[in-house]
Amino acid sequence: MMKIYIKIKVLMILLAALAGMNVSYSQNNKLIYFVDEDGVHLRWKGERTVDLEGYNIYRQDGGSTLWIKLNQEALTMITDRNEIEALAGYQTAFYLKLYGIEDETSDITPAAYAILLNDPGSVTFMEVMCLVNPELGELLGEMYLDETVVEGEEYKYKVEAIVGSRIIEIGDTPLISISDINEVPSVTGLMGEGNDRSALLIWDKDNELMERGDVVTYRVYRSNTLLGPYAQQNFYGILPITVTSGDLITGEHTMDFNDRYLENGTTYYYQVRAV
Repeated sequence: MMKIYIKIKVLMILLAALAGMNVSYSQNNKLIYFVDEDGVHLRWKGERTVDLEGYNIYRQDGGSTLWIKLNQEALTMITDRNEIEALAGYQTAFYLKLYGIEDETSDITPAAYAILLNDPGSVTFMEVMCLVNPELGELLGEMYLDETVVEGEEYKYKVEAIVGSRIIEIGDTPLISISDINEVPSVTGLMGEGNDRSALLIWDKDNELMERGDVVTYRVYRSNTLLGPYAQQNFYGILPITVTSGDLITGEHTMDFNDRYLENGTTYYYQVRAV
């Protein structure tokens, strides 16, 4: 914990906690999974077509060759604005803008989804948003938690998409041991610097963990009190970028976030969490 007095007083809480996913990839890289005390979490990159009717999740137990369907109804994209807001919170308006929706009361219609699919730039941006904000995968129906697993047992999963009259296999996992609880690495070397109406946060970046997929990005949270509540400040997530100019390399071993538009003379509390 440190307190910095420059033009803004900034108090840093050096915390790293689970705020998203420490993932493992299936060989086809379209299906990712991780195990924690809640069960087995699955996420996948889905089909982008207006003909998509949803996804089904199947599991094999131990050495069995029988696939058991886990979901009673196909997982589908959430289109009701109230349900979207319950999941996306303050990100709702920006998420809906990807579909060209400006009206605060409008749902996502098939026509709006078709508009999104016809804009490759918007589709790419949505994919990035789902990568750095894992909870958005639930909005697309591309997320599933199996809470029925038993510790010490092994399971295998596959996900299939229903597209019109076709069934498309999204991907499958290797045999997963429920004793393999994934842990998110802690954030190290966190430092803070107060400036005029802003606070610069810097912490260590482990390139090996990022290349393996153990860490995808980071989230920065801020509060006006030590005990919170804390609100996420980096809506877009933080992507690892190395900038090279001649022999000068920046961003190779560190990550940073500049929190702007603060009030001078105020104490702020921060958490940085690996995702």
